[in-house]
Amino acid sequence: MSMNKIITSTWVLFSIFFLALGCSKKQGQHPDYHGTTVPSHPANELWVNGAGEPQFMDPAKISEQLGSELSRNMFVRLTELHPVTSKPIPDLAYKWDISDDLTGYTFYIRQDAKWSDGTPLTAHDVEWSWKRVLKPETTSPYSDLFDVIAFARYVRKSGMLVNVTQAEEAKITRLQSPFIESKRVNENQLAVLVLENEADYQSKLTQAFQENNITFVPFPDDLVGIKALDKERFEVKLNSPAPYFLGLITYVVFSPLPRHVIEKFAGAKQPEAWTRPENIVVSGPFKLTQEEFKQYKLFEKNPLYYHADQVKIDKVKSIMIEDYTADIQAYETGQFDWSCCASIPTEMMDKVKVKRDFHNHAIYGTYYYVFNTQEKPFDDPRVRRALSLAVDRETIVEKVTRQGQLPTYNYIPSNTFYQGPKSKFFDPETAKKLLAEAGFPNGEGFPTFVLKYNTADSHKQIALAIQQMWKVHLGIKVELVNMEFRVLMDQMDAKQFQVMRRGWIGDYMDPHAFASQIMSESGNNPTSWHNPTYDELVRKTDYEKDPDKRNALFYQAEEILNQEQPIMPIYIYTRAHMLKPYIKGHWDPISDIHEWKYISIDERWYNGVPEDHTKKEEEVPWCDKVTYQKK
Repeated sequence: MSMNKIITSTWVLFSIFFLALGCSKKQGQHPDYHGTTVPSHPANELWVNGAGEPQFMDPAKISEQLGSELSRNMFVRLTELHPVTSKPIPDLAYKWDISDDLTGYTFYIRQDAKWSDGTPLTAHDVEWSWKRVLKPETTSPYSDLFDVIAFARYVRKSGMLVNVTQAEEAKITRLQSPFIESKRVNENQLAVLVLENEADYQSKLTQAFQENNITFVPFPDDLVGIKALDKERFEVKLNSPAPYFLGLITYVVFSPLPRHVIEKFAGAKQPEAWTRPENIVVSGPFKLTQEEFKQYKLFEKNPLYYHADQVKIDKVKSIMIEDYTADIQAYETGQFDWSCCASIPTEMMDKVKVKRDFHNHAIYGTYYYVFNTQEKPFDDPRVRRALSLAVDRETIVEKVTRQGQLPTYNYIPSNTFYQGPKSKFFDPETAKKLLAEAGFPNGEGFPTFVLKYNTADSHKQIALAIQQMWKVHLGIKVELVNMEFRVLMDQMDAKQFQVMRRGWIGDYMDPHAFASQIMSESGNNPTSWHNPTYDELVRKTDYEKDPDKRNALFYQAEEILNQEQPIMPIYIYTRAHMLKPYIKGHWDPISDIHEWKYISIDERWYNGVPEDHTKKEEEVPWCDKVTYQKK
């Protein structure tokens, strides 16, 4: 073959290649959408951005969105939130009975439920898993959510079971103090708890019991209101009616876990190893099969999941892109389909918010800063209120974040079922007076402190704006320190901060989901703030059946929170995210919970943009079509 023919043939091949590439690019681009619209993967796969490496994968230890998102798709719960209405619906429990006084539940477990290794999943697994959360050695930040269950609090707080007749109860009464709580178990036994975990007082109480010949043992978990009646029936007894209970147990901490796997690795002195891809055993629609730390996690469909025939996706790849600018660039080029846990950089908002694949909806969540109230000068509520009143929240949402967030001074989001106190968002003059009263007129003598936030451009821009507001209005200086989310959470748990960025998405659709997190003994209260009156008001809401009276209790509690200001709410979240147009089975509920099991890929988009792409097809989730029964 001559050189001319070789050159000619090569040119033809290159021409065909570039022509095909040009056609492909043309098919994959459309002015209504941001970036490519052709899936970069087979139609049985889903690619998402998990937005970072989660702190934990064990549902009992998770307290943040990244871990919750992954865990929720691997482990079932007794109930789940409807993907559209956010109301609790059957899941592992196909039905339940409720007692007349609303404090007793009997759940009926599906008989076709299995672990991914084929082992049957029974009511006994639920009992063991819930009691595991209560054990202090589990160190679950969400164990306080179980306090609504009878005597659960006495196990998780290392209480005592005291053998004493009612006639002898006077001996205990004489020992009562503000630090002791007691509750009768039966006519011969009393549950006793030292409220403050003070070793000195615990030892004094133990000595007093011995001197009065009162016998006691650590409070046993078999007296907690959690019990498997048999393989199918699971019984729960509550302290109070707790109208939010069926929604509460949709959270991942209430997931049944594989006892036979966890105990195996605990016995081998590797308690965390059970969540690794090579070891993990799940109950839900997807199973972790591969991971590269801080890069990605790969999940595959669990064929033994009881609704596996309804699940259209076989593989899910969760990419760990923490930087929001890198996130939007990766989305544009088709490296994933849905930005999931990530947000949109503020500088990109004007460009993407006009696109059809841009989604933005109100969610049940609050963005805020927390103060470490054990650190001076943040132990003074006047200082905390001054810092809060010096922040112009309206400017932040209008000029900085620009995603339609609602500025707020309240921690609990106001919505159709609850309206909080009306407070000023911005009052620099009152802020100056409060700071002067605290001993820092015009900021004089106020120590430079550190504000910590996790790495993301949006958090940085908000921190920069607030840094400037505090400097201008109060004359104080703050240093900004950013770090990986996982590190930030570790420092929060260790109370190694002065002021820190946080956010909270309600785990169930009730004000209690927020109010309970700031109670004195909550594992999710990083502020170290304690207020007995606030705690009592929130506890009373568990017993109040009248919605208006119950909301009035939350209102009073929130007024205390606003006066003391251990946290500084900034805005009510909206969820701004990018979602490829070929994704089906995705809704935008107020809960902001999206289950992978409902998602599928519209295969028409592999051939370009469909002619009817502007029409929104009304989809019905398959949970509305399946029959909930014992199977």
